[in-house]
Amino acid sequence: MSDREQKLVDIMFECLMMMHDERYGKALREADRDDLAAWARRQLDGCGFPNVGPVGMSWCVLKDG
Repeated sequence: MSDREQKLVDIMFECLMMMHDERYGKALREADRDDLAAWARRQLDGCGFPNVGPVGMSWCVLKDG
């Protein structure tokens, strides 16, 4: 696994832990699907994984490069 792939795995678990945390969890549980998807895309972008947003059936497509 590449460092980049490992970072994505780490981000996914960090997002899950944030959803479990009371400070973030309530707001995330009350958000609709589109808001959750936008939140996840912002997290990826902020961690160095720029994306173009939803494309087709995918909630998020990473930019090349």
